[in-house]
Amino acid sequence: MEILILSKYWYWFALLTVAALAIGVFSYRISYPPLSKFWRILLAVFRGIAALLLGFLLIEPLLNTYTERTVKSRLAVLIDDTSSMGTKTDGVSRIELADSLTSKELSDVEYRYDVFTFSHGKTESNVIPNIGDLSGDATSISGALETVESSKNFHEYGAVLLVSDGRHNLGSDPVDRAADLDIPVYTFTVGEEIAESNISISDVVFPSVAYSGDRFKIEAEISGRGLGNARSRLLVKEGAKIVESAMFDVPSEGRNVKVDFEIEAPDPGNIEYRISTPVLENETKTADNERIIVIRVLKGKINVFVGASSLNWEFKFIKQALNQFEEFNVDAVYPETPGRFAAPGIPRGLSGLNKYDVIIFANCSPADLRIVIDDLRSFLSEGKAMLYIAGSDFNSNIRRFGELLPLDVRNASIVEGEFFFEPALRYRQHAAISLSEDPDESERYWNSLPPLSAMIMGIKPIGEMFLEGRSGKGPPAVYPLLVAGKFEKGRVISITGFPIWKSHFGSANLDGMADAIPKFWKNLLRWASSTEAEERFKVFTDQKVYRLGEPIKFTGYLNDESNSPRNGTLVTVSIIPRGEKLKFKDAVLSQVDDGIYGGELESPGAGNYIFEAVAISFDDTLGAYSGEFAIESFSLEMASYAPDYKLTQTIAEITGAAAYKIDNIKDFSENLELNPYTETKLSQIKLFGMPAILAIILILLCVEWGLRKRFRLP
Repeated sequence: MEILILSKYWYWFALLTVAALAIGVFSYRISYPPLSKFWRILLAVFRGIAALLLGFLLIEPLLNTYTERTVKSRLAVLIDDTSSMGTKTDGVSRIELADSLTSKELSDVEYRYDVFTFSHGKTESNVIPNIGDLSGDATSISGALETVESSKNFHEYGAVLLVSDGRHNLGSDPVDRAADLDIPVYTFTVGEEIAESNISISDVVFPSVAYSGDRFKIEAEISGRGLGNARSRLLVKEGAKIVESAMFDVPSEGRNVKVDFEIEAPDPGNIEYRISTPVLENETKTADNERIIVIRVLKGKINVFVGASSLNWEFKFIKQALNQFEEFNVDAVYPETPGRFAAPGIPRGLSGLNKYDVIIFANCSPADLRIVIDDLRSFLSEGKAMLYIAGSDFNSNIRRFGELLPLDVRNASIVEGEFFFEPALRYRQHAAISLSEDPDESERYWNSLPPLSAMIMGIKPIGEMFLEGRSGKGPPAVYPLLVAGKFEKGRVISITGFPIWKSHFGSANLDGMADAIPKFWKNLLRWASSTEAEERFKVFTDQKVYRLGEPIKFTGYLNDESNSPRNGTLVTVSIIPRGEKLKFKDAVLSQVDDGIYGGELESPGAGNYIFEAVAISFDDTLGAYSGEFAIESFSLEMASYAPDYKLTQTIAEITGAAAYKIDNIKDFSENLELNPYTETKLSQIKLFGMPAILAIILILLCVEWGLRKRFRLP
């Protein structure tokens, strides 16, 4: 028994109770009119008990009492109701044998039992199925054991009886799952032993993202059957090219072996790998000898060159902002004296420029940095990026870029005032300017930044205008602020408002705004340096051909415009039978990692299917993809007729139980001994909620009040 105090302020209520007791006793030391000592003590006792009980209610005591009793354990009976249990030998099906023999044994056991049927999972039926009840297209013994463990009555079970042909073909390793139950799992295996051979890749573990040039690991899990001490080879292919291979010993029946690879990540992009093992002689199933995975390979360090014609605040701020991010290697150069530039010096020739992914001109021109314009053109032609940041020297700089900038500047001039940041409506979610996954919040950040004090007016954008400068004084006016275009394969970007460093330091003390502009520089340069991937959004199935009953597993990859992971997106997949228009199954893929989405659908009927995937964020469609897969009419369950006696024996042995067959199942009821378990029952009494205590308080106060009136006490 234990008493708990629920009130957070019990110490205050206890103090008030002590004070009430003291006042009650003190008030009856003397009385007017005078009373005898007996009556004064009696009235003080009435008031004191009432005060104590009232304080007792205020501190909210809870009385817990525990009672224990020993209860006889129950038996959980799991019966396989999949299609393979309908296989007949000498005219008798496996389920009929299981029905007759299991029913007889259960009638003789002295324990209560619950009957469950299972295929993909578990269903409580308390009725042993017959051949007409068989419908499952796949057997998940591990799934059945997991659902038993998660059931609310699991503590009542002292053992499990698994009745099956042992044809586990879906889910995790049932031996490991059985060991985790920590109770005996007896097995009763039915079916005539049939020799067969098969090897399969049951699972592949791989990273969702890798960086170009780094090494990453792939772990494949392989299972085998009927191949003895055979050896085989596992291959990792990128297209037709074999990237890695490894020899392995084919595992014994019912167990798995893991093969690890370490692979160097190639150039950035979504890289599709095929993990496969050759088909062995007499192998009965070949569709599971291959798995498909896709890994997003991102660019490693981004090399940035920042050049300026003088040591100015904008130049210093850009250098400082980029250096706080590990993904950038930054060389920042300005002329310390005429003709002499700060270390590491200006890039010389095309080979010097090609050391960098992005070249930034901070209020300067190529000529100021002694960069030949033809070399800059060649640099951009190879897919690199250039960023020009306007300043007070705009008029002298702009003419030296030739046709490279995405601007028509024939009537350009500088105008001063207040110019607020405004994302262009169609680019609110673009990776280059996004400050939050919520575009409304991102726009609020931009609108909250302190305004720029100068803009270039009279220019015409030639490209995409991501940001606008909105005039804060005088007649409303909007000017191009951030414009991006293309020069052959390269990206060229112009920022025509300044000084940005003042907007940053002006926002440093605003709530949530201190990192806004550094984050903008980071996003802008990641986008500028990224290659235009062929597919920003892709969804694929882990197999091209499934057996009936196998779940269809989908994995989706979503990149933003900078080829970086895009999170918080609704990704849906619709299934359509080939040749039809009506979608009849849908799945929502949940986010499982940065930019990675996954999910599965239960197997539809046999046939050829098309799937259509869509990625949506805040009512904007970010990507669409379609693919196809096929489902064989031959079910996963019927891929093999051979019962797996070795698997069921291993399950029984590892849990400390016994494995039974048709010839010895008669011993089960005699040998079954279940340990009883102790059941603890909790009873709670809320003393503060008992009407009797409140009634006693009222009676005591009423009696005291009545006596005081009788004795004419004030």
